[in-house]
Amino acid sequence: THVAAGRGFHLEHGDHGVWAESDEDLAALRPGMRASVVGFPALGAWNPVLKDATFRIEAAGAPVPPRAVTAAEARSGAFDCRRVTVEATVLETFERGETPGAVLQQADTTFVAEWPPGTAPAALANLQPGSVVQVTGICLNKRPDGMWAAFESGTYDALVRPQRATFRLLVAGTDELRVVRAPDWWTPERIWTALGALAVGALAILGWNVALRRRVAAQTEIIRAQASREAVHEDRTRIARELHDTLEQELTGIAVQLDAVSDRLPESPPAAATALATARALLRHTRTEARRSVWDLRAALLDEGDLATALRATARHLDGGPEIRVQIAGEPRRLAGAMENNLLRIATEAMTNAVKHARARRIDVRLEFSAHAAALEVRDDGCGFDASRSTTLAAGHFGWLGIRERAERIGADLEIGSEPGAGTRVAIRVRTPAAAPEASQSAAKTAPPTV
Repeated sequence: THVAAGRGFHLEHGDHGVWAESDEDLAALRPGMRASVVGFPALGAWNPVLKDATFRIEAAGAPVPPRAVTAAEARSGAFDCRRVTVEATVLETFERGETPGAVLQQADTTFVAEWPPGTAPAALANLQPGSVVQVTGICLNKRPDGMWAAFESGTYDALVRPQRATFRLLVAGTDELRVVRAPDWWTPERIWTALGALAVGALAILGWNVALRRRVAAQTEIIRAQASREAVHEDRTRIARELHDTLEQELTGIAVQLDAVSDRLPESPPAAATALATARALLRHTRTEARRSVWDLRAALLDEGDLATALRATARHLDGGPEIRVQIAGEPRRLAGAMENNLLRIATEAMTNAVKHARARRIDVRLEFSAHAAALEVRDDGCGFDASRSTTLAAGHFGWLGIRERAERIGADLEIGSEPGAGTRVAIRVRTPAAAPEASQSAAKTAPPTV
């Protein structure tokens, strides 16, 4: 079944195998030949051996088919010196001196497959740990305190610790090794490499995240400071505009009226008294506008909600006098900041006039939204006045003049209707951009139609 040049050969007969040592020329022997052997029996490491054997070739034949066995069966000694096939997993390969081989494992049994000295199978060069292979060779057993059967292999004993293998296979050539399954790509080394790479990546991401958070926090602080500066600038700009549009003009009017008093007092005391009354009215109105300019940089109520909410809050602030009803029609939506602010100031001025001067018992405020416009109406049942004269500067009604100026600022159409004893109606309509459907539906859900 196997020829070891210069040392001997293995024989099989039935279910038994034997090693025959011979000094004769073994070149004519081939695996599969039938031969008669004569020699001196001696004790071997496991089975008896033949010493100083001679042989005679009887006939040629095919190699003996190997017996497929498990590692446990091969370890038992029942297949010593017999040709067997074992399927196992490669642990490592080695090539020291002239003896190449591989360390294999099946279940809990570890063993070695060796090739004859001087051979270096190409199959071993590409054999990867973890591969499952099927290897065919002569099974060689040894007793726990004995030497390897058939012949000693000092090279192997120097490479592999005896306790790692309980038997070994002597393989004749490369055609007796077949790879059944390639090793898994995820070897322990690659797993540890991948885990190390993931750990490095996680640390890098963590560091980047911390740095990004710091940068975001710093940028947020910069934006907050810039927004604060812009808010202060906007407040200063508005105060300057308010002073120029209202207070400065009205103070100029007061100065003119006082000059008229100074000029007319010696000649016409009644005319001087009229100019003085006008100056006093201007002064009162200027004081009111100054107070509003200080606390109402943009109506605080509009910062907390939309125009409809601000109108309801204003009506509550005027509670205690007439009944004030606020009605919202259409789909409420937010308007431009200047537009909402001026509409709220107009409504506040109209309601204040109705409470203080008209002695009204009921005030109706209606805010209506359409696709391209918003309309505001304030109606009261007070004493009314002559709208043709009382809304001019000459009449001393500066509140009505302020309403007209605010309507002009936002390009709105203003209508003031009143007669003595018939109440007052202030109506204003301003064109607005069309609202997005989603915003209109959302606003309609949050604002009830009537309060």
